[in-house]
Amino acid sequence: MKKTSFITDVLRSAFLALFISLALIIVFALVVKATELSDGAIKPVYIGIRIFSLLVGLLIGIRELRGGILKGLSAGALFVLLGYLMFAALDGGFDTVAITVTDVVASLTAGVISGILAVNVKKKA
Repeated sequence: MKKTSFITDVLRSAFLALFISLALIIVFALVVKATELSDGAIKPVYIGIRIFSLLVGLLIGIRELRGGILKGLSAGALFVLLGYLMFAALDGGFDTVAITVTDVVASLTAGVISGILAVNVKKKA
């Protein structure tokens, strides 16, 4: 596996996932505002959006069909970091944005599974 293609696949996947996540979170925020959804439903949907975003980002972003686990794990970690930085910037500071263990574990797990799927689904196509 070439180092440049690995880095390119991870960066492409993480940024695609971040863009998809941001778009879906904006849509979800509008739905929450319009329907006054309960607070208990927000966190599971938010995690679902993150998982879906990573899956789509990795399916589109991975071009070299090797190293799915490592690419998925790396993209998931980068996704968490970029998401934290983005939401801290949007919220006006780092003190009001928190990363939970659930967010990190869900993103890393989704990244690994999505990386495996992305490599293997594309090989069969």
